[in-house]
Amino acid sequence: MRDISVRPLDALVALSVGGLCLLLAVVGGLGLAAEYVGTWRSLFLFEQALATAAPATLAVAAGLLVVGAVVVATAD
Repeated sequence: MRDISVRPLDALVALSVGGLCLLLAVVGGLGLAAEYVGTWRSLFLFEQALATAAPATLAVAAGLLVVGAVVVATAD
């Protein structure tokens, strides 16, 4: 019988990648809505979303690099 247990690092990687995809989807959706509406207010909200998403994306990417380094360092 196969062992189907989930290791903590696998779960962390899945959550990080899922969070990154969700973040990009939300910002992309806001961009599409801003272009469709075409008002200055909607474009300003999109700019605010990008200003928030950029550091968050960098933080998630840095976390993935750390997790990757830990996985490589602890490889069997």
